[in-house]
Amino acid sequence: MNPMGVPTARVTMDVGAWDESRFVVLGGQSGNPFLPQYADQVPLWERGEGLPIFISESRVEEVVAHRLTLEPA
Repeated sequence: MNPMGVPTARVTMDVGAWDESRFVVLGGQSGNPFLPQYADQVPLWERGEGLPIFISESRVEEVVAHRLTLEPA
């Protein structure tokens, strides 16, 4: 029997070490099959791996590449 569907997101939260948490989204972050990034996380999904979720401010500061600041008018 063929599966009718699969979960689209897998998240593992490490309560003892929050910065070790991981996620993977089977259809890419946009979920749009017409974009090239649609399948870029499939290899991670197949291996049971994920991308890091950095939660602590210190870890976020280490990895941030761009910052967008929104201020009210």
